This record gives sequence, structure tokens and C-alpha cells, in this order.
Amino acid sequence: MKSAELAHFERLLLDERGGMVRDLERIRASAVQSALENRSAGVEPTDSVGDDRNDDAIAAREVEALKELDEALRILYEAPEEYGVCVACGSPIALNRLEIVPATRYCQDDAKRQQNPRRRPRPDAGRQLLAAAG
Repeated sequence: MKSAELAHFERLLLDERGGMVRDLERIRASAVQSALENRSAGVEPTDSVGDDRNDDAIAAREVEALKELDEALRILYEAPEEYGVCVACGSPIALNRLEIVPATRYCQDDAKRQQNPRRRPRPDAGRQLLAAAG
């Protein structure tokens, strides 16, 4: 990948990361505000468990996505020749896919396989295993 393309994807990753950090800060601030309002209204903490669990689930997804972005940035900085290369098959990931999901580590076909493990393996998967073992 050319250095201009790497710089472009770095900017996309950093922008997306900034948005996620802001989202996590909003979730945290909202939880604090809600707890303060509940306390002043005399609401027991156990009465608002459903809302807290929803916020926790959203925050957990955001944290996982943030980890994926950080890993993509790490690869981009430490091993730029590996950024945009599918970890499953070693093929370049389509640039239009990276535009949409800049932290992805899988080409479109392997991403589908990750989502649906019952899909048939790639036709060359056996040869790759033999080559790796031999």
C-alpha cells in the first residue's frame, strides 16, 4: 500500500477512534448524571438496573471496537506492510472495504466466514495447510 493510502487510512482510524472515545465519555457522563438524579429522587440503585445494563452493553461494544481500532493503528505504525492484508488468507483487502471498515483484518469473503463458521472452507484451504506443515 502506498504511503499516501496509509496516511489516509490512519486519518480514518484516528477520526473513528476519536468518535468512539467521545461516545464512551458521553455514556460515562450520562451514567454519572443518572446516578446523581436517582439518588436525589430517592430511587434505589437496583430500580434502574435495566438501564444500567443497556448502557454497560453499549459501552462494552464500544470498548471492543476501540480495541480493534487500536490494533489496526498498531499494525499500521509497526508493520505497515501488513495493514490491509487479510489475516486469514493473506490477500489484500479491497480498498473500498477498508474505506467502510478501516479496522478490519479480513477480506470480505473471510469476514463472511468469520460471521458464519458453517460456510464451506476456501477451496485452497487444504493446500495452504499442507504447505504450512511441509
